Amino acid sequence: MSIVSELIGIAGTAAGVWGVILTINSNRKNKKLKAVTWSDIHSATKFFWKNLKKQNFKPDFIISPGPKGGIIAQLIEDFYDDEIPILSGFLERKKPKSINVENDLIISTSKWNVHMPISLNTFEKKDEIKLLIVDDFAMSGDFLYSFKDKLVELGYLEENIFSCVVAVTKVALDANKRPSYYWKIVDDKEFYFPWGKAE
Repeated sequence: MSIVSELIGIAGTAAGVWGVILTINSNRKNKKLKAVTWSDIHSATKFFWKNLKKQNFKPDFIISPGPKGGIIAQLIEDFYDDEIPILSGFLERKKPKSINVENDLIISTSKWNVHMPISLNTFEKKDEIKLLIVDDFAMSGDFLYSFKDKLVELGYLEENIFSCVVAVTKVALDANKRPSYYWKIVDDKEFYFPWGKAE
């Protein structure tokens, strides 16, 4: 084997290694672009609080469909001087045999059954209560849209219901199922929070 052949082989190997390194760096940068950090979460909650304050909207209750949104809800609540009760539900991925919890207020979407506290149905003077719905991610916007409709059906006033979501997709925006406030627009569900992949 000639020196020229060896040099070509070494150059080819070096180019291949360099290509792998560039691909890894590109994937890391791409993942960073599709991720929200804890610092971003704090920035988002401050953004929500400032916008709610501008609207002179102080909720009587903050509502979250599950624990992930509950994190956001707690961080928003921390900005207020008075304690605001946080009502949290739980998410159940749709499957043939669903959980049946008596008295739950269930909001169904194509992907989830969201079990919300029945107390939302038992409050008096619903037309005077201000509600803030908080979640981490809105893929289709179906939950927010359906939940708000259900609350209005129960007697809450639409103008007394606001919603905040950290990340929303273009799908939800195009379908006009957007939250009142959102911090980031993303292309799809290939998106990451500190607690894991968006769902």
